[in-house]
Amino acid sequence: MRAFLACLLLAGAAVADLVTMKDGRVLEGDVLSDDGTTVRLRMRLGTINIRKDEIVSIEEKATPEEEYEERLRGLDRQDAKALLELGEWLLTKKMTRQAIDHLIEADRLDPAAEGPRAALGRIGWHKAGDEWQDENTWYLGRGWTRWEGRWIHPVEYSWRLSQQVLKLLNTRVEATRVRRGNAAAAKRRQEETVGRLTDLVDRGPRLLSSADAEIDRRAAEERA
Repeated sequence: MRAFLACLLLAGAAVADLVTMKDGRVLEGDVLSDDGTTVRLRMRLGTINIRKDEIVSIEEKATPEEEYEERLRGLDRQDAKALLELGEWLLTKKMTRQAIDHLIEADRLDPAAEGPRAALGRIGWHKAGDEWQDENTWYLGRGWTRWEGRWIHPVEYSWRLSQQVLKLLNTRVEATRVRRGNAAAAKRRQEETVGRLTDLVDRGPRLLSSADAEIDRRAAEERA
């Protein structure tokens, strides 16, 4: 198994191993080395060293890519149901590109079947005539627009755009009103200040006359 592993590593293929421990745990990862005493295992969250005497067995597990190749070898390409099953299995393994190819094959073999259309629809594919299109191509071709994470109809887009324009206009109107309000308040304060100054100017001579009279009165009292 180690020789086989080395060949796969050199070829750049991913290999998974199941390491069964004496305490009952089963660890999954890539065995990087085995010197007879210690096994070095690369796992998803890091690489660990395991004492060989703590291991019950090491079993090689096929990767999704290897299992896919095995399934392909036994696949009847004229069997729409088999193609559908393979496509749905590929979706569970996150192998979306391959899944799409087989689901489209299944639909072409049996256009009346609901399964392929439903599976393709779940991943955003749409049928336009005899052609399957991804989500972007299908919606853009019909004038739809991506808005806040979803596709919206041209009518809804126009409405939403008009709402944004209206909101912007309202904001500007409010800003203008505030500026005008501030200007009006400043004008009122200016007028009040001018009024107080005018009143002071008007009262000035009377105040001075009263002050002079008071000074004369006190001077007369002092002379007496």
